[in-house]
Amino acid sequence: MFLDKAATADRAAKEAAEQAAQAEERASNLLVRVDAANEEGERLRTAIEDKESELSALRARIEALQAQIDAERRDRVIDQSHHIDDYEVLRTRIVRSLGKQVDLLSDGLHAVRNRSYSVTEEFIERALDSMSKELRQLNEEGDG
Repeated sequence: MFLDKAATADRAAKEAAEQAAQAEERASNLLVRVDAANEEGERLRTAIEDKESELSALRARIEALQAQIDAERRDRVIDQSHHIDDYEVLRTRIVRSLGKQVDLLSDGLHAVRNRSYSVTEEFIERALDSMSKELRQLNEEGDG
């Protein structure tokens, strides 16, 4: 009986040793997997930090571009306002000039009908001078 108990104890010891070896191997495998997971986690943290930095730089660039677009829009509104003003000034000047020229030509036509050719010539010359002056001024403004 003692030998039976000793044999049973010996088998139990061998099984325990075998289970301990298996547990040790599993623990070793788990440690390797934990190390690999930690390395992967660190790699992913670094990648996330890099992407967050990149994202932050892109957001800053977007804000700068948006500010630039806003400034350009304001400038275009101001430019448009100036162009409208310039157009109105030019239109008013041309209307006045044409009105004076029409008056001169009307007076010249009246003088022709009354056979006052010297007066007609004066009115026509004044109208032509006025038109030539306006044309020169328009050309200079277009070149400037």
